Amino acid sequence: MESKRAILAVVLSLLVLILWTQLFSPKKSTEPVIKEQKQEAIKGGEEKKIKENLAQEEEKKTTVEKTVTVEDKQNKQQQEVDSKNARVVEIRSRVGIYRFSEIGGKLISLKLIGMKETTDPGSELKELIKVQEGTGTLELITKDNSIGNLSRAVYKAETDSYNIDATNAEKRIEFKWTSASGVEVKKIFTIKPDDFLFDMEIVAINNSNKTIDDNIGIVLSAKRNTDEGGNYAFRGFGAYVDGKLKELDLGDIKKQEGVVAGKISWGGYENSYFLQAVLPTGEKGDPQNGSLKAEVKRGQEEIKNPEIKITYLAMPQKIGPGEKSITQFKVFFGPKRIELLNKAGYNLDKSINMGWFDIVAKPFLYFLNFTYGMVKNFGLSIIILTIVVKLVFWPLTQKSYKSMKAMQTLQPQMMKLREKYKSDKQKLNQEMMGLYKAHKVNPMGGCLPMVIQIPVFIALYRLLDYAIELRHTPFMWWIQDLSAPDRLFRFPFSIPLMEPPYGIPVLTLLMGASMFITQKMTPTPGDPTQAKIMLLMPIVFTFIFINFPSGLVLYWLTQNILSIGQQYWVNKKK
Repeated sequence: MESKRAILAVVLSLLVLILWTQLFSPKKSTEPVIKEQKQEAIKGGEEKKIKENLAQEEEKKTTVEKTVTVEDKQNKQQQEVDSKNARVVEIRSRVGIYRFSEIGGKLISLKLIGMKETTDPGSELKELIKVQEGTGTLELITKDNSIGNLSRAVYKAETDSYNIDATNAEKRIEFKWTSASGVEVKKIFTIKPDDFLFDMEIVAINNSNKTIDDNIGIVLSAKRNTDEGGNYAFRGFGAYVDGKLKELDLGDIKKQEGVVAGKISWGGYENSYFLQAVLPTGEKGDPQNGSLKAEVKRGQEEIKNPEIKITYLAMPQKIGPGEKSITQFKVFFGPKRIELLNKAGYNLDKSINMGWFDIVAKPFLYFLNFTYGMVKNFGLSIIILTIVVKLVFWPLTQKSYKSMKAMQTLQPQMMKLREKYKSDKQKLNQEMMGLYKAHKVNPMGGCLPMVIQIPVFIALYRLLDYAIELRHTPFMWWIQDLSAPDRLFRFPFSIPLMEPPYGIPVLTLLMGASMFITQKMTPTPGDPTQAKIMLLMPIVFTFIFINFPSGLVLYWLTQNILSIGQQYWVNKKK
């Protein structure tokens, strides 16, 4: 019985690390916006007011549909003429190269300076935003189309140069368009030299003879790609609303309407490594009331690389004839580095969410960055982190090893008791407890320390699966990307159970060997069958780890080596 408990504890301490992220990954918010709005309305005693507003909006929508038809035709004709002469404006800062199209005044490309697509020396810069001209992200809309098709409108860039240098000072670029009825719309972007956070301002001047009563909105379009972090990392719609993080992965978005409403700090598309988010800041930089809706574009060509559209709608506003409206946003398109997100503010750091053990994983992330500042190698930082964690848990593991050793010395007497009382389980348990008491041995002493360490193992697993700090970061020799599986050489053929690229997983094989040595040094249970099962575990885990990021394998290998040293020391002591 006791040996079975020890086996169970070891298996749990290893398997839970892998299975937890699949079974208990962070829960995604699936609350429908209608339910949220209804609850908020009831709380504020505004249910009646909402019904009245809905009726007014329906009436207004009918009126707008009748009046904008002629204007839409005129705008469309003008757009067809202007589209032929539309240009692209490029702005270069120290952190990115932004390309804006006059068609819609949208961002059509963003390359991140200092980051590459692959680890190849000749690799292109990482292109976070990549769309065809005429489409793009940061599309401007109105809910009821009261001004016209702002997405396809051709804006005139108010600049003499179409290549703007923002490496030394912030630069402001204005795109302007006037509708057939005289409504002037401006999209103004301000790019800063060394900041991934930039400003976006929407100005609407109503030079028509009709009042505009509508909701201004921004549409963020993102393409899911393969460079999105570990196998179990979150990817999908994320938002920080009413002081809480809400997330929907791609599967949840497809199943239901991905809508949230409330005071929105930011909302957009996120994965392990990058964040594309719109921040409705208002004049004072505070979160603004509004709603966010996430959709996945469907189509045969979109199955593996779907397009996600996230629409932010501001609260309705009225712009009378001769009046002007200003709506302010901030936009963050960049890497999810903890120090960058903290610097940017607006709760963007909440986008780094590593699940239930985030409270443990975040300090580890800070520690990794701190040690990297000294050793300038994230591989060494992982080794240092592993050593520190091992030292913290040294007393617990020491107690565990001593307990297992003590249990091993009692194995002959335990076998005799099992043979003697094999037909009387109650008597057997009584005799076993007496044996433990006489020798001052706790049968659970080898289990509890391992169980206590499980949250730390899971937190480290999540951290190393998420950290962009490891992306394309070399360690030494053949390990040139700590976020990717280690492969020595490249084979032109596939290998069963191995994800491409195909090669020799040297670090993983070393990890399996170290685990085998650890098992051989561990006091074996009395049951030969159980002992054989324990020796099979290194083989099983070698196959499990074969596709894991090399940074995670490096942690586990270092942990095993330290455990071998500690266990050797315990076994040598009398």
